[in-house]
Amino acid sequence: MLVFLRTSEEAVCTTADKCLFKWTVPETKVSSVAVTYEPANLGHKMTITGENFPTLKSKTQLYIDNNLQSIISIKETEAVFQITEMDSITSSNIRLYFADGSPITVTGLDKITVEPSLG
Repeated sequence: MLVFLRTSEEAVCTTADKCLFKWTVPETKVSSVAVTYEPANLGHKMTITGENFPTLKSKTQLYIDNNLQSIISIKETEAVFQITEMDSITSSNIRLYFADGSPITVTGLDKITVEPSLG
């Protein structure tokens, strides 16, 4: 039997010697993150590249400062988001979610700066 759990609190074992839980590692990998300014729409976009991204927009979410950002496009190796709201020009509160959870390898998502500022 294969069981998926959202939290470890749900992983209750009633028979101590026969319980075996296997943690899985998400297959999604992130290799680069770039934030660019687009003068045409007076805004910023974030391009995230990597491997095994879901191809449905509904399976991907990016939060900056607890604000959900708009997804422009997604394919297996690239996700592009419109940065719609941040608390300031720099943020360290960045969370990226895919259908299999957060990617195991995240380079560049620890801190971003947008310039010129979103105003």
